[in-house]
Amino acid sequence: MNARWLLPLLFASTLPGFAQAQAIYPIDRATMLAGGKFDFKVEFDSVLKPADVRILINGKDYQQVLGKSATFVEREDGQDVSAVWIRNVFLPQAGKYEVEAQANGKTAKVTWDVYPSAEKRKAKNVILFIGDGLSVAHRTGARILLQRRDRRERRWSFGD
Repeated sequence: MNARWLLPLLFASTLPGFAQAQAIYPIDRATMLAGGKFDFKVEFDSVLKPADVRILINGKDYQQVLGKSATFVEREDGQDVSAVWIRNVFLPQAGKYEVEAQANGKTAKVTWDVYPSAEKRKAKNVILFIGDGLSVAHRTGARILLQRRDRRERRWSFGD
């Protein structure tokens, strides 16, 4: 009974071993629209060579699926970590996408849900605000300026 504190301590000390070494962005369970642009990034916890990295999207090479070549950063921000970037990409088809990144015997997986966008976009519930800049304070200020101008003009007029 005196060792009740030992179990939580033991569990907390083993928890970091279960953490994933890679991080994939967009994150797990991300929802996107087909054709919507995003940045794809995979971060690794150590310095790697491009040949050590394997990234698949639905079982196919990620560069083939995303349609662009990646930028591999061997030492990101001068740290002992590596990253793979592809900016401004999109997924043209709706569906479920499973992304898997492998390096140094570690694997990370995420799932994305890509929803179809409407064929023809249609505006609904449109509210139009027209800001003419003439609030009560603006109108009062304009009236005061006009009154001053009228007084000056009367002062300088030479009468008939």
